[in-house]
Amino acid sequence: MQSRGIKGIQALLLAPAPGFWCRGAGRSGQLVRVEVQHELGPPATAEELAALREATGESFCSLESFYSRWNGACLFVEAGDSEYLLEVYSIGRIPLERDGMSSWMEMAEEHGWSREEVASVLDSVAIGQPPSSPDQLVVKPGGEHVGKVLQFDHETLRLDERAASVEAFLRRLAADPARLNYDLGCMCRYKGDIQAIPYFYAPDIRQFEEPPPIPDWFTG
Repeated sequence: MQSRGIKGIQALLLAPAPGFWCRGAGRSGQLVRVEVQHELGPPATAEELAALREATGESFCSLESFYSRWNGACLFVEAGDSEYLLEVYSIGRIPLERDGMSSWMEMAEEHGWSREEVASVLDSVAIGQPPSSPDQLVVKPGGEHVGKVLQFDHETLRLDERAASVEAFLRRLAADPARLNYDLGCMCRYKGDIQAIPYFYAPDIRQFEEPPPIPDWFTG
């Protein structure tokens, strides 16, 4: 039986004309409509899933369902552009992303972090990334935070919980990708210099010729 999270992602992929209404950052506050699409990898092979199991340890079970269908994804990509809302790494890329966190954590040691504190971050496994930022979405291969989706903040060098499980994260993504982007730090900004931050998602954005009201949670 498919989980609600996987069903939600599949519904996103079947959307006829997905898109956002967005507000430009800064003083202009220009409201723009953005059409998006998704770029998906093929199902992971048995060998790739074995590599994922080795890399992610006890978190593998929560990731297997996604990667069995899509070995990596770039979601909500602006039509005709390269800006996106979220990337899920392919299995082959996961080991390569560890170096990025390692370089940032060298700064932590310079600022007096203990080896144990640094190790508690570096034992994370990066599985994805919001755009235009060194931040990473990570899981733990074991320990008290196993299965959770955490965000590595390159400014604070801390790990912030974004969902209690991969399943919960997928449900959040499917239910309200604009709000998720906001909670991840408004990293996704469409339309180049306008820096349009999503505040409203629709599976058929063509039905919304006029901008919907801006929700209370949005202060972009």
